[in-house]
Parts: sequence; C-alpha cells; structure tokens
Amino acid sequence: MSAPPTSPSPSLSASPTEALWTRLHRPFDTPEVVDAMFGLPEDTIDQLIGSRVASGEHAHRLLSRMPVISRALATDVVKRPERCMGELRGPVLWSETMAARGASAAAPDVFVCAVPRRHYDTNENRILVAALVAIRDAGRKADLLPQEAYDSETLRQARSNGHKATRWLHSQHLEGVTRTRPTQRELRRVKAGSRKGTYTPALRLLEEAMEPLSIVDLMPYCDKRTRAQHRIIVGLAERLEARGELVPHFRARDGVLRAGPIEYRHQRVRGATDVPYGVTIDGVLVDVVPNGPMMRREVAEGLLAERSDGRPSVLIVNDDDLDLAIETVLGRV
Repeated sequence: MSAPPTSPSPSLSASPTEALWTRLHRPFDTPEVVDAMFGLPEDTIDQLIGSRVASGEHAHRLLSRMPVISRALATDVVKRPERCMGELRGPVLWSETMAARGASAAAPDVFVCAVPRRHYDTNENRILVAALVAIRDAGRKADLLPQEAYDSETLRQARSNGHKATRWLHSQHLEGVTRTRPTQRELRRVKAGSRKGTYTPALRLLEEAMEPLSIVDLMPYCDKRTRAQHRIIVGLAERLEARGELVPHFRARDGVLRAGPIEYRHQRVRGATDVPYGVTIDGVLVDVVPNGPMMRREVAEGLLAERSDGRPSVLIVNDDDLDLAIETVLGRV
C-alpha cells in the first residue's frame, strides 16, 4: 500500500468518528463524504452546507465589502474590432475594413479599427465571481425546505445572502465575467498578486466552501450504530498500521468509504451492489450487534452470517473481536 498523505493527528480524547474524519483524503467532495460516512439524505446535506456557507462569517465579510470591491475591480485592456464611420479609434484592421467596405457599396469612410476597451474578465474577478456563485448556490440549498416550516434566523440569513450575491453577479461589470471553478494555479496567482488585499474576502470564502462542514457540525447527525461502526474502521486501520501496513487516507465514491483493504457501506446508503452494508476488510464482513448490546451474541452472529451471503464474517463486541477480524483476514491471505 502507498503511504498516506500528511494530516493532523487526532487527539487522544477524540472520538472514533473524529479520528476517522482526520483520516479523510483532502480536498474532498463534502456531499460525497457525508453521504458515505453518515448516510444522511441528500436534502439534509444540501441544507447543512447551504446554511453554513451562505450565513457564515466569510459570506458576511465578502458581501459587506462588495461596495468597496466593486469600485476597485481588477481590469485589463483588450483591443476589439469595431466599425467606425469617418473616424479612427485605433489601429486600422485593413482586411476587415475591405470586407466592411465591400458590404457598404465601397464607402471610403468606413474603417474597422482595433479599439481598446476595458476588460473585467480577469483572474481576480473570476475568483470573486466564483465566491459569489458559491454564496448564491448555498443560499438556494438553504431555501430547499419551505420557509413556513423552517424559519430559523440562520436559514433566513442564508437565503438573504444568497439573494444579495445574485444581485452582485448581475451587476454591470461582473455579469460578463466567466463562471468557472477556479484552478489552483489561478488561486495561487491571486494570492500572490498585487491585488490580493482587495480579493482576500473572496479567497477565504472559497477556502471555506471547499470543506464547509466540520466534524462538530456533523456529530449531532451521527447515530450510535454509525459511531460504533466508525470505531471498527479506525480500530482496524490502527491494527494494520501496528503490523507495519501503511493505510492510505479514506476516499468516498459512490456511497462507499475506502482506504486500502477497508471499505465501509452505511446501511442508509441506497444503491445496487452485491456487497452487503457494513465494514469489509479484504472481503471479510465486520459489524456491530445490529440492535444494541441486549441481543444475544449467537443470534447477532447468525444475522451477520446471513447478511454476509457466504463471506467470512466477524461480529465486533469488544477489542478482542477486532484482533480476531485481523487474524481472520491474515488467515485468508
């Protein structure tokens, strides 16, 4: 296995869910990760992201600074062909001029000139527009649920900021700026440029939008069984590492959380698959007691074996069972 990229180490007091969060490969697609790790419905994820981005400190900062920023926008000068009658506004483009005269009964006072015009489609303004688009889209996500049912101050502020961002996007100078996702190269150029002071609020908003939700935001949505499964995932990864294996950071794709031989499918994630939900490590299904500690172990093991569809399975009740799972995997190699 390849060595994992560097990430902050979880504190000794961190919960397994928090420890798993630090093991995620960054940057990541937040909805994809939250879906795979917590099994939350898409509309819940969208509303969480929308309310956080559109009502956050960086959104407030950027929108409050927009009147100043809009008067100090970075510009460039480009020369555009323009038809002139009886006057010259720039260098004459003779091939275009001859074509224009041919279409105008050979009028001698028709010229096509390369006229210099102020141009706002710059790297800096594309960064600014991307930040405003992020606020606008976040405001729309926060607006998914009916206002009469969900009218908290946070959601109201998110909706309001989304509308403000939309108005700025339709302003005279920003409306023609290209709407694209900024590349890392463009971000670095703006951060190192002479106009970085003007565009810092937009840069910070985009940084927040890359990972809008923290583990603190998500912990209230993590049920007991999911936390127990996260404990299994982290326990298996730590035991592999203790044996000298290098476990890469976890990546989420198509509702599955993966790192090396470890895969996690949340029971609430729907999708056509021939692999049972729960934790698998090299094809061995590993999971907790489905209905809490009151179920007899032999009953829980029978249910897990039935769900495994012929695969080896290990029920996890304590740390010894995690060691047994590792031994089962090694015994199959």
